[in-house]
Amino acid sequence: MKKLFWIAVVIALLVFGKRWMDGDTSLSLVTVDVKNPYPSSSPLHAASQRFVDGINGDPRLKSRYSGVFTQRGLYADIKTALARGAKSLDGPVLVGATTALSRSLPHLDTHSCAQVFRERDTFDKALSARMKTALEQIPPAHHAALMDFYLKALVAEADNAPERPVDQAQLKSALTNLGQQYQGRFAQRFADAMGNPANAADEDLCWAGTTLLHGITLMGPNDRQVLSRWGIAGE
Repeated sequence: MKKLFWIAVVIALLVFGKRWMDGDTSLSLVTVDVKNPYPSSSPLHAASQRFVDGINGDPRLKSRYSGVFTQRGLYADIKTALARGAKSLDGPVLVGATTALSRSLPHLDTHSCAQVFRERDTFDKALSARMKTALEQIPPAHHAALMDFYLKALVAEADNAPERPVDQAQLKSALTNLGQQYQGRFAQRFADAMGNPANAADEDLCWAGTTLLHGITLMGPNDRQVLSRWGIAGE
């Protein structure tokens, strides 16, 4: 389950990692300004500008993240930052990212939704374009929460922020509560899709991933936070 959750978060945030880069070469050693892709009239502009200003205003972040990397390099580097953010940031920040992702999945077609939850080690440009469109259709407040997590995760990695270990007793309780949402044939369908995502039917895998993230958003505050931290950390 956690691997699917992690893949979904990485794909969602890599959309932004490619979207804001200023340049079109496959590899550049030149540090450039990050640009806001949305016009001032867009409801997504303000949150995007906070992200842009946060990167451009921090020399450490600008030198590390504002260049144009190879697809594999960008994927690997941002995965590391997101994991650090998940281990170090406050629980509500992580829940904001989980909720935003959950809201975006219904805007994808079934095949794209399933692809979000299939493991990969490179960035998929076609899926990126579809995911970007889906994320642009969620309420601006959720989009802003995702951007807030993204920026804070990059800062946490640059700062080598202290990690907050997951309380194993709380995690066990949260997983038990989450599992109770699946009963009978739904439990079996979920287990089959999660157990073999590479070969699961698109409809089954999309359903499993979507219900997983949506189910987390319906849980109590403590369960939401512990599952978000555990899931986005990707270990």
